[in-house]
Amino acid sequence: VDEAVEAAIDHAVAAARAAPFPPLSALTTDVYVKYL
Repeated sequence: VDEAVEAAIDHAVAAARAAPFPPLSALTTDVYVKYL
């Protein structure tokens, strides 16, 4: 089980690192506080 979990985490980390950064306009999307 531990090897399967570690493989899933490694895969998720690799996918996140390969993904492009979101645009700056998404910085305050889906937050609880509205900034002025």
